[in-house]
Amino acid sequence: MRDVLQLTQEAFALLQSEISASRRIDGAILRIYFSRIQTELLCHNWLVCTGAPIDVIATADEDIPFADLEWDAECRQYRYFDSTGWNYVDNDDLKAYGINIAQWFEFLQQKLGISQRYVPTETKSDRMWYLGEMRIDHHRLHVFYTNPIISREDRQLCLQACQQILADQVPAIILMPGREVPNDIELPLDVVFVPMEMVRLTNTQSVEFDHQRIAAQLKLQPQEAKCTASVVPRFSTDYRLAYWKGERYKLTKKQAAVIEKLDEQGGRAHKDVLSAAANSNEAVHRIMRNKVNGKWVQHPLWNTLIQLDGGGYYRFVL
Repeated sequence: MRDVLQLTQEAFALLQSEISASRRIDGAILRIYFSRIQTELLCHNWLVCTGAPIDVIATADEDIPFADLEWDAECRQYRYFDSTGWNYVDNDDLKAYGINIAQWFEFLQQKLGISQRYVPTETKSDRMWYLGEMRIDHHRLHVFYTNPIISREDRQLCLQACQQILADQVPAIILMPGREVPNDIELPLDVVFVPMEMVRLTNTQSVEFDHQRIAAQLKLQPQEAKCTASVVPRFSTDYRLAYWKGERYKLTKKQAAVIEKLDEQGGRAHKDVLSAAANSNEAVHRIMRNKVNGKWVQHPLWNTLIQLDGGGYYRFVL
C-alpha cells in the first residue's frame, strides 16, 4: 500500500505556481523567500536537483535582488557583489530544483481518489498526462493534467492534445495549475478545464480537493437526463458549440454569451440581460444572426431552441 502524501497549503501553492510555470527554482530563492517550507519540500522529496547551472543568483539585498555570479579562482568559490561588498555563495544556493513529477502525480491521484493501478501516462510531449479515472456521485470521470497554458504554443499543443486524446475518454476533467481558465480553447463536449485553485479547500492545513466543486465545473447530469440528450440542449464549456436534437451548432462569441446567460438563468431571461451579457446594444434577434453568402440570416437556433416568451423575455424551448 502506498504512503499517504501530504502537502501544506503554502508548499502546494509554490509547487503549482512558481515552479510549474518556470519548471525550476534556484536554491538561493528557496532559502531567502521560502525558508518556512524549504525543509518540507527538500526532506520529503517534493523537489529534486535538476543540475541546471545558474549564472545569476537571488540576494537578500532589496536594492539588488539579483546579482551576477563570478568565480573566485583563489578561493575556488562563486561570489557576487552588492552594497555590502563581496559575498561568497554556498553550494546549496547554486543548485536548481524542479518538481519531483512522479510524486506530484501520485499526490494528485491520491487526493482525487484515483486507483494506484493507473500509471500516469504522457499523452502529449511535456504538455498533458492521463492520471486515470475518478468517481463522483456514481459518475466515472477521466482525469488529465496539463502544465500552465501561457503562450500561443501552449494553447496550440493543448488543443492538439484535446482533439487527439480526449475523443473517446469523456466525461473528462483537465486539471491545471492556477485559477484562470483558457477560454479561447474549444474543448470537446463533456470535457472541462479545472483550475486547482478553484477546487482546493483552503480551511485545512494540508491540501484537499472538493470533489463536489469538480462536479459543478463539469455540470454532471443524472443518467436519466443524458437519455434525453436529443431534446435537452447541451453546450461546450465556452458555449461556442451547442448540441441539440442530434445536431451540432457553432456560435459567435456574442451568441455564446446569450446562450450562456440563458442557461445560467434557468432557460429564461429578459432581453436586456441577454444584450448586456453579450456586451452589445443590439437587439437579441440581431445578435442571433449570421452572415451567409453576403446576406444576414437568422441563426438556426433562433425561433427553434430560443423563442420569445412575452414581456421582453426569451426562453429555451425544451
